[in-house]
Amino acid sequence: MAIWYPSALISDIRGKLGNQVFTFYRGTHVIRTYVIPAQPNNADQMRCRGNVSDVAGSWALLTDGEKELWDKYASLARIKGGFPAYMRHNVRLAHANHPELHWISHPPLRGGTPRYPRQVQMFFDGSCYIHISWSHPTDTIHFIQPFYRLDYDYSITYHPHWKLIATVRSDAGELVWQQPYGTGTRIHIYLRTLDRWGRVSPRTEAHTLIVP
Repeated sequence: MAIWYPSALISDIRGKLGNQVFTFYRGTHVIRTYVIPAQPNNADQMRCRGNVSDVAGSWALLTDGEKELWDKYASLARIKGGFPAYMRHNVRLAHANHPELHWISHPPLRGGTPRYPRQVQMFFDGSCYIHISWSHPTDTIHFIQPFYRLDYDYSITYHPHWKLIATVRSDAGELVWQQPYGTGTRIHIYLRTLDRWGRVSPRTEAHTLIVP
């Protein structure tokens, strides 16, 4: 990814040109190489795109007062506008896919970042099941999200990405994942905390497990 700077002649460029994509990321104009997804229409990707579309459409349903609250929150959180702040929080909640997590129409009433999961442990039970446990948090306000990726190298056509395993309420203290990969596969897993406002903690250090 490269950064480019607007000039008097060209103030903005968006979209795809050849194999380069021009976009605006975190307040900066950037250029990145276009990569064709290995499975652009699988169920997970279609669900994620649907979540983004649904959340974006719901912005229009907010009152002027709610939009103003998001604008004020964005300025305090150093986010470029109320709409991006609204998207950031609610897309996280939508992607979590948990029945107790719902979109929010106004921003968090107090500042703060959730603490990351502590004393994380992982081990295999047989060759299929991975037990993931943590000691804190363990309450009804916070949720734990484990993410994983396989041990593939970067290439022009493949960029390894982290996939959400599940979202569980933190007071469960443990998650058992039935992983589908074969013997010898290296799986990297990290955890983060999500609260009911769509705020997330820093992620934990990734654990590496090898399927027995």
